[in-house]
Amino acid sequence: MMQCVFLMGLMSIVWALWGYSLAFGSDILGGLVGGTDYFFLRNVIPFWDDAAKSQVIPMEGSIPRSLHMVYQMMFFIITPALICGAFAERMKFSAMVIYSILWGTFVYCPLAHWIWSADGFLNAANPQALVPAFDFAGGAVVHISSGVSALICALLIGKRIGYGHEPLIPHNLTYTFIGAGL
Repeated sequence: MMQCVFLMGLMSIVWALWGYSLAFGSDILGGLVGGTDYFFLRNVIPFWDDAAKSQVIPMEGSIPRSLHMVYQMMFFIITPALICGAFAERMKFSAMVIYSILWGTFVYCPLAHWIWSADGFLNAANPQALVPAFDFAGGAVVHISSGVSALICALLIGKRIGYGHEPLIPHNLTYTFIGAGL
């Protein structure tokens, strides 16, 4: 549970600094990933335009881009938490942190760009899409990517130390219920 709570903060920071830009920025590297348009929330949060003497609110379609960024951040936060169960008690905390940052940057962001970005080459709303994919609720970007990644992690790391030899008794029933409820 501590890993999931920590990942909420960590992945929020990663998303704000570079994740949103890699997922929803304009195409670079032949459309593999988004560009640096929104690094460090540049062109995302409202700003003051001195020339026009007014506040400028960047838009994503018909909604403020900052709202779009926060909405998409929810998916970016929950996806590594889904994978986290595959290596619970099998990986050091520091390794989990490094893995989550790298996975979010090199797996989630490109996949989100391909499927959800307006110019993504798998986005069905893009007329130039190579293989149009409809993913309204995160089936591909969130669930398939986290499921496959969790399976690969579990297979590579192996069984928990003592699994099958020692009873794994829950130490705190309250935490067990909270974890199950999450």
